[in-house]
Amino acid sequence: MKRHQIIFIALGSIIFGVVIWSGLLFYTKHIENSNRDLLVKSLVYASKRAQEYFITSSSAGGGGRNYLGWSPPVSLKNSDRFTIDYFVTENHVSLDARGIEIGQNDSNVVRVTATVSSSGFNILIRN
Repeated sequence: MKRHQIIFIALGSIIFGVVIWSGLLFYTKHIENSNRDLLVKSLVYASKRAQEYFITSSSAGGGGRNYLGWSPPVSLKNSDRFTIDYFVTENHVSLDARGIEIGQNDSNVVRVTATVSSSGFNILIRN
């Protein structure tokens, strides 16, 4: 009887450890994906704002068919969940967002980039 109890205790401990480990793994992946989703949504928002600036006439406070003078909204510049770097030329805007969670390669943070032009914008998940 004692041998069976020891086997059940050992087996229960192993199962418990596997459940805890997989729960932590799922939680980390969820946090990583949430951070990535936040970056994508923020870059879509910033890209749409850049396009609005592009098509708005300069007399109405826009770029008048160019991107010079545009910058991301202040709400996107000051975040504790990510940072956004941007580069503006007359014909396009490049946005590079970096999150705070480790990404798919298990060594670098989550990263998403966007390129905005007069024909639209492109979002690319880097990590």
